This record gives sequence, structure tokens and C-alpha cells, in this order.
Amino acid sequence: MSRLYRMDVTVRDVDNIADIENALDKEWAFSDISQLDDTLYLYGEGWLCGGESEEEFVDRIAQSAWEANEGYCEVEVEAACLDDLPYNHHIREKEQHDNWRNNFS
Repeated sequence: MSRLYRMDVTVRDVDNIADIENALDKEWAFSDISQLDDTLYLYGEGWLCGGESEEEFVDRIAQSAWEANEGYCEVEVEAACLDDLPYNHHIREKEQHDNWRNNFS
């Protein structure tokens, strides 16, 4: 079952903004991307398909950002299911990055 979502993503403490922007643009159809200093802001609406959950989406986005950044950066996602408001708020912090990195190696 597909569900329509609005995803607001903020990536902070970024070393490789262009690389992260390119990587995340492949993960979701972001319609608005901007940056301020070492922070990247992305916005887009689209469908979560194939049974993907919000948590799985956030993990996919965070892991893509960490890989493109070649290290930790904070990934924050505000996920609004437009089929079922209100929205949920998620942050991936250093602990999740370290766990991902340990499992990735």
C-alpha cells in the first residue's frame, strides 16, 4: 500500500554539502533544496511504497547522508503522512551513526 508523505529533511554539521545533496536527491524527489552554512534543507512530497515505513525511510536517508558525508552529520526528518495527519518527528544522532558504521564495516 502506498502512502503520500511530505518529508522535511534537515542535515546539520555537513562537510560535503554537494555530495549529500546529490545522494539524497536519488533517494527522494525533493522539490526544494537549500543550504545555510553547514546545514542542508530538503523538502518534497512523494509516496512511500513497497511497505516501507517512516522509520525505514529515515534510516535510508540518514545512511545515504552519512555515506556521502564520509562521516557523521545529524539527520532530522519531519514526516507528514498526508493521508493521515499529524506528522511524526525523527532525528538520527551520533549513536545511530556509530551503530550503522559498526554494522556496515
